[in-house]
Amino acid sequence: SRDASLGCLHVQLEGDMRLVAPTLVFVVAGAGALVALVTSGERGYADEFLRISGLAEVFVCAVTLEDVVKLKPNPGPYLKPTEIMGVESSQCVVFEDSVSGFKAARPAGMYSVGVGEVALHAVGDDAPDLAIGSFNDLNPDRLFGARD
Repeated sequence: SRDASLGCLHVQLEGDMRLVAPTLVFVVAGAGALVALVTSGERGYADEFLRISGLAEVFVCAVTLEDVVKLKPNPGPYLKPTEIMGVESSQCVVFEDSVSGFKAARPAGMYSVGVGEVALHAVGDDAPDLAIGSFNDLNPDRLFGARD
């Protein structure tokens, strides 16, 4: 059974599929968190990513541009998986590499971890809650502790 305090993890998918760290996803899912894929890309792109990465069985759902009315920075793409998975948005952590994604996470009530150069250089309202250069800079054991 899932520990409700762990919430969920939303992984965005734009451009570079290598943004997602499979080890981190497996660790987080193994700890009982629900994992969703959110992308502004088409369903075929998401399905291909899940197939290539070997993560298809880990993600509870994938939300693509076909599933929402408005794309990021609207919070809708991040709120859709919370409805599907039955979790509170305040229990969610979003991994993003774009300003529009950081901006979408905030009104959705989710903690955002920005990954990459865009995140490291973003300031003010454009910045994520936490910026890291790569997934190597993140300790997955402390992931959800960042919200406490």
